[in-house]
Amino acid sequence: MPAVPGRRGAPRDPAPAFTQALDAFERMRARDDAVLHDALASTCDTALNASDAFGDGDQKPLLNVMNSHPLRQLWSSSGDLFEKLDASPCAMSPFWVACFNGDKDAVRRAVDDARKADMNSTHAEILTSETPEGVSPLTRLLEKRESNLRYPPLHAVVAGARCLARHAPIASFVETASVLVAAGARVDSRDVAGHTALAKCTNGVDTPNACLLIALEVLGPNGADPNLANRFGETPIGAAAPSGNVGCLSVLLELGADPSLDAGAGVSALSMCHGVCAMLVSQDVRELFSLPVWKEGGCV
Repeated sequence: MPAVPGRRGAPRDPAPAFTQALDAFERMRARDDAVLHDALASTCDTALNASDAFGDGDQKPLLNVMNSHPLRQLWSSSGDLFEKLDASPCAMSPFWVACFNGDKDAVRRAVDDARKADMNSTHAEILTSETPEGVSPLTRLLEKRESNLRYPPLHAVVAGARCLARHAPIASFVETASVLVAAGARVDSRDVAGHTALAKCTNGVDTPNACLLIALEVLGPNGADPNLANRFGETPIGAAAPSGNVGCLSVLLELGADPSLDAGAGVSALSMCHGVCAMLVSQDVRELFSLPVWKEGGCV
């Protein structure tokens, strides 16, 4: 017998429920977009960032802020990075995606093409381009900031290594980072929250070996500053210390990180591990920070 509308078991028109779910999703996305916009507008000079597409943009300090600070939340949630990567068509540049994927051959070809463009461009052509004065084709390639996190290509390699290194050859990310740095990419370029590529490599949260190798074999030997604080006043070793990741902390110490420096809020990484946070870190970390070797610029 055919089902009677209103009786238990009667088929329902799925359209209203689907429409309601879609509306709810769109409202949630609009709310999230508004939160992201507010996070950037309240913590960054967005006009400066927009005009400095190939530089660090607004890096004014944001000191003594809580973990719930909107820019922290934006950075921790990856901003709109994966939304742009997953868009169809992809909203990130092909070069940035090649860096993220650790595609060293594509990156090398693009760098070679930009070098040729540099050689063929006259000074007048560079000055009259739509980019800021004096920005060459190679610099545009190596330093262009993308997504609302303002990641340059070197950060893209580190982000890709964190996401993909368990499914791709580790060496491909290390070699891709090496190609960028050899071509002139700034090793201490910063994202919207002031994090350098070295800080991203060693923050201690689910850090794959690919990131540690990028830090040890590429960034450190090419002058990356292991004590450069982010906009929250945190040094790389200060940000990594609460994680208790001995591998990250050892790499930073080997590269010359000083755990006695203020790591934010007047607390050093050293005092975290021997004082206020001593019970939260392992014996291995406490012993590592008990060694005097960090004063000598190397961890043995």
